[in-house]
Amino acid sequence: MPLTEVDLILSTSVAAALFLDFLLVTMVIPILPALLPHDPLRAGILFAAKPLCQMLFNPLFGASGLPHATMLRAGTLLGGACAFAQGLARGYRGLLAARALSGAASAGVMTGGMSLLLSSHAEGVRAQAVARALLGLTLGVSLGPVWGGVVFDASGSAAVPFCLTGAAFVLLAAHQWLALAPPPAADTPPPPPGSSRAAVFRVATSRNALTAAACMFVVSAQVGALEPAVAYALRREYGLSAWAQGVVWGAAVPAMHGVATAVVGALDARWRLPPGRWVWIGLALPAAGLPLVGLGGVAHALPRPVALALLVAGLALQGACLGCVVTMVQPLLASIADALGEPDIAPLLALSDSFQSLGFVVGPLLGAAASRHAALTEVTFLGLALASALLLPFVAALNGRLHNAAVDRYIEDEELLDASPRESGSVDFSRRSSVDDAAAAAEAGRATVGR
Repeated sequence: MPLTEVDLILSTSVAAALFLDFLLVTMVIPILPALLPHDPLRAGILFAAKPLCQMLFNPLFGASGLPHATMLRAGTLLGGACAFAQGLARGYRGLLAARALSGAASAGVMTGGMSLLLSSHAEGVRAQAVARALLGLTLGVSLGPVWGGVVFDASGSAAVPFCLTGAAFVLLAAHQWLALAPPPAADTPPPPPGSSRAAVFRVATSRNALTAAACMFVVSAQVGALEPAVAYALRREYGLSAWAQGVVWGAAVPAMHGVATAVVGALDARWRLPPGRWVWIGLALPAAGLPLVGLGGVAHALPRPVALALLVAGLALQGACLGCVVTMVQPLLASIADALGEPDIAPLLALSDSFQSLGFVVGPLLGAAASRHAALTEVTFLGLALASALLLPFVAALNGRLHNAAVDRYIEDEELLDASPRESGSVDFSRRSSVDDAAAAAEAGRATVGR
């Protein structure tokens, strides 16, 4: 569907924030083996510090009741400060502290940005809106390792790529301050005191929300485990330089992430499948991808070209999984919010992002441990693939519950439509029109979920 000016402002602001956020996350992948040679465990702790802090800050943003645009601006400004701090850090502890604090910036960007985007689009176009914004995330993940490796090799200093990225954060924050004031989304009355915390509790005890959040945890743990394991395998088994490692990673995981995001968004616009169906498909991909990565990480057991090809193929499948799941979990959460009768999607997004952050805490630690012993690599990735497969029946049950909820809402709208002429001797045509619109929307939703 054609983009309006408001759509362009929202998509550009959110996509740019996600781009810089994930550029900052992934640009360190090819730099770390040079900064921490022969120390994958400390590298794994460094990778885990950022999502651990993000996991702690997500509920705070979700329960804050702040305007979504304010969360986005705050996250962008803090991201710039953290980028400068990582570039100017002296020693491992300073780098670890700056990396951890960047998790608070990511919490503001993800919770505020995606809430702003989803609350400004109707149910039928949420997937396309999310796909447009996630292009920025894909570019950040793709270009981060290349950007970090190339600039680090050219300058000989880790401060240069980090400080340049920090300057880009500051420029984006200035753009958001001007472009998102006033916020393009319709203003809503402020919630009563304590309502945001109550919403967080309702969401945290929802079976549907926890299932969607578990999907984000497993997928992020899989990718998080790949980051240190693949970086050290490419250096140890293949002797690749920092920029070559960035090219291999960027050409596999982020590239397929972008392709999957674009393809799923386009197919959803045509087929209108339930979001949970796409999540189910995405979760099935690691069953083939992760074992291939484990085989490719042990180059001495296979001919080197074959092992490298297997590793890249496995990374590509995992990238497709990430794109499919992350793209469609966002509209899936919006559908869950509708089923819960929750007017603000921020608590749901905060819960999902917390589980995703937890996955990025557990994953790098697993990957770092596996990379120290080559025999554990295949076992670790087989276990992560099994975890993905175990979620498939739970996602199928979630799809069934959302389908039943959509049918119930349709029946209620039909009853409201039938009862409205009999409540009064004269018919309020303005009210009847709104009821007709609601019934038509419910009919469309039932047809969509029923496929």
